[in-house]
Amino acid sequence: MRVLVALLALFAAAGTAWAGSPLVSELQTFATHYHENPQKLDELKAGLEKAAQADPDVEMLLALSWACFLYGDLRATTVDDKLAAYDRGRQAAKQAIALAPKSGRAQFWYGANTGRWGQTKGVMRALFLLPIVKEAMETALALDPGYAPTYSLAGSIYYEVPGFVGGDLDRSEAMFRKGLEIDPHYTTMRVGLARTLLKKGRTSDARRELEAVLAETSPSNPRTGPSRMRRRPRRSSPASRSVPDRPADSSKREWAAGQGAARHQEAFLTPGRPRVAIGGIIRTLVRHAPPRASRPWPPWRRSGTTRSAC
Repeated sequence: MRVLVALLALFAAAGTAWAGSPLVSELQTFATHYHENPQKLDELKAGLEKAAQADPDVEMLLALSWACFLYGDLRATTVDDKLAAYDRGRQAAKQAIALAPKSGRAQFWYGANTGRWGQTKGVMRALFLLPIVKEAMETALALDPGYAPTYSLAGSIYYEVPGFVGGDLDRSEAMFRKGLEIDPHYTTMRVGLARTLLKKGRTSDARRELEAVLAETSPSNPRTGPSRMRRRPRRSSPASRSVPDRPADSSKREWAAGQGAARHQEAFLTPGRPRVAIGGIIRTLVRHAPPRASRPWPPWRRSGTTRSAC
């Protein structure tokens, strides 16, 4: 299950209204401007951990759960670090649920961290935990139907998971649209809706949603607003354009496949060209696919050898 939880780190920009601790206020600001100083999260997470241990109230525990989720997505560099962050986040949310069983946001962060932990563990573990994540999501919706991020989580789940375990594009679209009714400026949710519409074959509707994202003047989260999504204008001189350096940890074949596929992605939303774009991506990936492991010829197929009669 590859839920759009990479976007969940941005959910708090839509409707979180905690107050009190300066650390919580700092975390709120950081969540919408994390690209300016990612290292700040290390300090915030450590401070919230100490504060939650000294005075484990609901507000502090939810902030810690949120910070752990952000840390796992943005700062952790190894699988073990990610798992530790998500696990601490779900444990903090679980403590908050024990203190405030009627808190929809506690249920939300428990479901988000649990789902992310399972996803990092692997597909089978993610599917095994899916009922727990869905239960937390449904409980959060029942307890706090006005909290827009929960609809984004729900829409992402219904979009990503296979149909035989509960995936449903119609429900995904409905969840995204309900969330946008609550917060029309929630650009990440609108992108999720566009992905769902594309998957349903409604290219023109998806394009309309993405154009609305680009036209948004006051996004709930400045980090994902139109200024961060518009492409930079092309340089006029071909000589001044450069191909990105190949990462040191990427093979030449993989890098070439990624570069080639990226050149076709723009055509996805161009009227009349989706099939061309898809075909171009498929051809690029096939052309640069790693060779299959060669299998040794049977003894009777090797040169100078004849198959013996049984």
